[in-house]
Amino acid sequence: MAYFNLLQCYSEYEIDTLDNELISITYSTSRFVEHTDEAIRQKFKDLTNESFLILRNFPCIICFENFKDFIAIAELQDVKLNEKNKTITAILKLISEKVEINPYIEETNKFLKICNLDELEKALNFDGWEKTRTHWAIKNSNLFEKLAPLDIFSNLEEIKENFPNQTIDLLNPTKNIGKLKAILNTNISIKITGTNTPKYIKDVPDFITRVIKINQIIDEKRKSRSLL
Repeated sequence: MAYFNLLQCYSEYEIDTLDNELISITYSTSRFVEHTDEAIRQKFKDLTNESFLILRNFPCIICFENFKDFIAIAELQDVKLNEKNKTITAILKLISEKVEINPYIEETNKFLKICNLDELEKALNFDGWEKTRTHWAIKNSNLFEKLAPLDIFSNLEEIKENFPNQTIDLLNPTKNIGKLKAILNTNISIKITGTNTPKYIKDVPDFITRVIKINQIIDEKRKSRSLL
């Protein structure tokens, strides 16, 4: 079994651009693990640091309600939980092109569907009216195997190589998965525990520096919005 994160938004305007070619998407915590199998939902509903680290092993598909705007694949770099505002923010790095699902072709004055949308729904393991709902789901399906027949991404096999652990047992992960914790408080101090560094963190000092900077940027954006 393989897994992937599905992050769906209403529109592209809900995505914030950060430094270092990163983006962030913020959800209400009530939208986290919606449309997710019950066993997985129970595993992740408590929003722990360890569970967030586990999720970084899986690819992320970014899409929009009713497949407007684009679809893209990303790596989950970090997760920030704001208990006061009851929000959860995913920090992501795009590793695919942004592919428009229904691009407008001026020559024909029509919209062109790049694939069968019903088949795309099946590939993303949607259920019911899920395509109309802004949410963050965890899907137990092999994203790359499902997307391959749709021929949306030209370098799908290359992207797949970024996720060697996508088939780990999500409910009972091995002990060396997700043992590195970066804990930030209001004074931006860092505490590291554990001796096993996950494969997706190649440089621990650089990782810590990026976590601090990302959190500062998000806090500044949130403060700016509160003044509007």
